Amino acid sequence: MVSATTKIGGRLALLLLAAVLMAGQALAQRTVTLRLNTATLPDTTGTADGLIQVRGQITNQDWPFTLPDGNVISWDDQTTLKPMNVGGDYWEISFQIPDNEELQFKFFSSQAEATGIGGWEDGGNHVLAAGTGDTTLVLHFFEKGFDTTYAWRPWEQKPDTVAVWFRVYVSTEEGILNGYDPNAENIVVGVRGDPLNGAGPLDWGTTRVILQRESSDPNRPGYHLFSGVAYYPASLAGTTQEYKFFIEPNGWELNGKPNRSFVIPDKDTTLHWVYYGNTKPVQQLVSAEVIFTVDIDPLVNAGLFDKQRGDTIIVLGGFNGWTNCLSTNPDACALFESIDPTQYTSSITLRAAPNSEVEYKFYVDFEAEGWPDGWEEPLDYGGSNRRFVFTGEDPLDLGVQFFNDVREGNVIPEGTQIDVTFQVDMSPALNFQVKRAFDPEKDSVYVVFEDPLWRLTQAMPLGLSDLEPLLLSDEDGDLIYTGTLTVTGPTYNGIGFRYRYGNVLDGYENEGPVGDFYGPGRRRYQYILPSAAKNWPTEYTMPLVQFQESGPLPFECNPTADVASLPQDVQDLCYPAGTSPTAVEPIDGTRPERFALSRNYPNPFADRTTFEYTLPETQPVRVRVYDLLGRVVATLVDEVQPAGTYRVTFRAEGLSSGIYVYRLETPSGIFARKMMIVR
Repeated sequence: MVSATTKIGGRLALLLLAAVLMAGQALAQRTVTLRLNTATLPDTTGTADGLIQVRGQITNQDWPFTLPDGNVISWDDQTTLKPMNVGGDYWEISFQIPDNEELQFKFFSSQAEATGIGGWEDGGNHVLAAGTGDTTLVLHFFEKGFDTTYAWRPWEQKPDTVAVWFRVYVSTEEGILNGYDPNAENIVVGVRGDPLNGAGPLDWGTTRVILQRESSDPNRPGYHLFSGVAYYPASLAGTTQEYKFFIEPNGWELNGKPNRSFVIPDKDTTLHWVYYGNTKPVQQLVSAEVIFTVDIDPLVNAGLFDKQRGDTIIVLGGFNGWTNCLSTNPDACALFESIDPTQYTSSITLRAAPNSEVEYKFYVDFEAEGWPDGWEEPLDYGGSNRRFVFTGEDPLDLGVQFFNDVREGNVIPEGTQIDVTFQVDMSPALNFQVKRAFDPEKDSVYVVFEDPLWRLTQAMPLGLSDLEPLLLSDEDGDLIYTGTLTVTGPTYNGIGFRYRYGNVLDGYENEGPVGDFYGPGRRRYQYILPSAAKNWPTEYTMPLVQFQESGPLPFECNPTADVASLPQDVQDLCYPAGTSPTAVEPIDGTRPERFALSRNYPNPFADRTTFEYTLPETQPVRVRVYDLLGRVVATLVDEVQPAGTYRVTFRAEGLSSGIYVYRLETPSGIFARKMMIVR
């Protein structure tokens, strides 16, 4: 007979044994990490949500099978193993499997299935042999059209070399305008970019990296996707590569916009696919006649156009190959004298997607020897390309434009001389991060004139030499640099320029955009303004502005322009002629009884903010912006002002994110508040 004590002891032993066995089973598992790249899929132009699954089984187990971590693995859509996108084409997942069990699996793309190319990877199953211990498999590329091993790559791996895979979807609005024909098979698409002092694989002048179509079937998304590899020396890791996609023979994407860029990694990588020109994909194209007309009368009055000499007018854009049109098919870009002898016009057939944006410029083909290329720098657009929306209306008449947007009110007549003073506050440049900081002890400050036709009107002798940069000076050491240039008519009153500082040993730094940039704000435009009686002054001082480290530069609106009709990005950078980028306006009302400085609104802000201040009596006023180290980064007001209320609209171009202090400084007291810039 067994005693009760013995029975209880036996049961406890069995429970302990079961606990030990269960604990052993709980520990007998391993974590598997899979990493996937989908750059090899021709269907990634849709949403990435729920795109990828891991389907498979634990060998010798029925499926679906519940894994130790609660996930389910199955060869159908019951699987719960769905990798997370970790950036671009890269996906990753970790899950647990039992120890000493073999895993068979393949990746499945639900989006590829939906497009009709099949969601399963090609080739056999991937196999992870039985074993113990956590494991991370090497990066895998989704196998589509290949019967290869798990470690397959879409490029050759080379020692001491980093492979970078480029990929672009070309059947977009800008792609079509730049020469891409969705129905043509022989299209050459490539990558151009900074040669990195000759050490890199790219070049701005030659297409060294040619991309290939990913599918020969026009009905599949891969037909419009082009991809290919560039090889970088491993020593270039950490270097920034600027680049753009290019359609031969002359189709630059992102015309007038900043270059694409990436930092060269220390191991092979892919860049996530992009739309060519960052514009919308197109499905249907239409043809329509577009009527271009330009009036050159003010150009004649400014001494820049002479048809007797043989000068001709041309329109150039992505639709006719830009400058390529001049050599391959001049009739496709020529304008002809109309009934009005000051106007030139032509009707040109465009084939594009309805409601797509088209960029273009007018061009003077000068016959005078030694004269520069006759590109216009449209004053209304701040020098950037003109734009219109291709509606598909046939014909589409764009109306009469003025070459360079020079209208009658812009022309300074022959014989008129005006001493024009430029002034710039260099204090923001003391703290630059992207560009070398300004050193007043070593650096000189200049005005660099960048409109070639305006320079042509001032060159001596005409057409044979450009104006030298105008040297500025700071006599009182307040970091406000000034200089005066005598402008002689005939010319026009909008001057395109940038400020520059530097020295021979350390080099020179221009303000504004870095690199190849052709959008609005590529340079400043300021205007010599006539009096209310339309008389031209003998002296004129340009509004004070702050030197801006990077980004588009604010510019004055052309006083003769209909600003409201211009694109929104142009309006955002354009401020009323004769004012500074920071607008200060008096507000009518009763005489204030005390000094006050209001809170700014909005706050925080990205680009601009507004605040008010009041003065109970006339006195000298300074309104300045300081960083938290007490350095002046902008001077908004520096003058004697009568009693009243004033509203300030402050533009923060060139300032980085952070907290700043704006102060109202008067002999009667100083008033300060904080504001925050968030980029």
